[in-house]
Amino acid sequence: MGVKKNFRKTINGEDYLENIVTGKKRIFSNNGLYLHADENKSSLISELMQQNTHPTLGTMFGIQTLKEFLTYLSELYEEELGITKTVFFQNTKKDPPILEPLYQVWQNTRDPNWLYNLKEYAFETLHCNLYVTIKSNGRGGTDRFSTIKNTLDHLTILDYHKRDSFNVLDLCSGMGLTTLMIAKFFPNSTVYYNELNPASRKIFKRLLARSGLTNVVVLNSEEVDFELDVICGFEAVEHIPSAVKGIGEPMPWLDKFLNHLKKDGHFLYETMWNAEWSLDGKVLGHFREYVFDNVLHKKDPNKRFAEFHKEFQKCLATRNILRVDGKSSIGYNNLKWAFRGGPKVYQKR
Repeated sequence: MGVKKNFRKTINGEDYLENIVTGKKRIFSNNGLYLHADENKSSLISELMQQNTHPTLGTMFGIQTLKEFLTYLSELYEEELGITKTVFFQNTKKDPPILEPLYQVWQNTRDPNWLYNLKEYAFETLHCNLYVTIKSNGRGGTDRFSTIKNTLDHLTILDYHKRDSFNVLDLCSGMGLTTLMIAKFFPNSTVYYNELNPASRKIFKRLLARSGLTNVVVLNSEEVDFELDVICGFEAVEHIPSAVKGIGEPMPWLDKFLNHLKKDGHFLYETMWNAEWSLDGKVLGHFREYVFDNVLHKKDPNKRFAEFHKEFQKCLATRNILRVDGKSSIGYNNLKWAFRGGPKVYQKR
C-alpha cells in the first residue's frame, strides 16, 4: 500500500484536499460532496466523495469479500451451467484458458449467433463485470475510478436521486452486476436488464434472487415499448454486427432504444473500441471495421488505434444527443465535471 499523501485541510473556513508532497490543493463544495480539480470552486468537479455509500458485495448479497463471492459464483456455475468448481476456478483470472479456443474461431467466422449462445461466454461476461466495469476489490467494494462508481456519481450530479421515480435500461449487462448496483443505489429507479447470452442470464437471475431487489425487470426481447430516462451501454455497442459478415454496425440496433429515450434523458456508454489491437487478438465479439450511419470506417494503418469513438459520437450528435460531462460539454445545472475513467454521458436535446 502506498504512503498517504493527500490530507483534508481547512483554510479560512473552506475545506481542501492537499497533497503534502506537491502542495497542490483542491477545494470541496456542496457540503463536501464535490471535490474540484483545483482551489477554485468554478473549476471542474473531479470526484464525488460518496463511495462509502455505494453498493458492495456485502450490501447486495451478504457476501463480504471477492474471494467469498467467487466461491458463491462457482456454486451457481455448477448448478446452472454444469461447469465444475475446478473448471470455474481455473478460469477466474485474466485470459481464462476456457476462452482460448474461441478466439481463433471468432476471428475466422465473426458469427455472433454462435458466440453468444455458448455457455463458456459466461466467463467473458464474468471478467467484463468483475474486472472491467465493476473493478471489484478484495473487500467487495469497487475501484475508485471504475465505470460503475462513476456511473452512480454521474447520475447523482444529474439529480436522479431527487426524482420520485425514473427508469434505466442496462444494455448487454452480462451477469448483471451493474444492473443490480444501480437498482440498489437508487431505490427510486426501475432498472431493466438486457442480455442475449442464455448462460449469463441464468447467473443473473440467481444473483437477482439473492439480492432481494424488487425494482429490477428482466427483459425477454431486444425491444422496448416504453419511454426511458437513462440508457447504459457498457462494453455493448462494439458487439453489434451488421448484415455483412465481419463488420460491426451499432446504430440501427441502438436506435431501437434511443428512439424511446425521453427528451432530456441520458445515455451513458463506455467501450473498448480498440480491443482487437490492444489485446493481441484475445477478444470476443468485437470487429475491426464498423459502419456508422451507412459509412464504413477502418483503422488508419498510419495510426496506432482506430477512431471509432469519434465516429460513434458524431452519430449521437446527428440525433441531437450531446456530451454532458467534460470541460467542453454542455454540462448540467451550471456544473461541469470530468471524472477519471468512463463512462461518457450524453443528453437527448
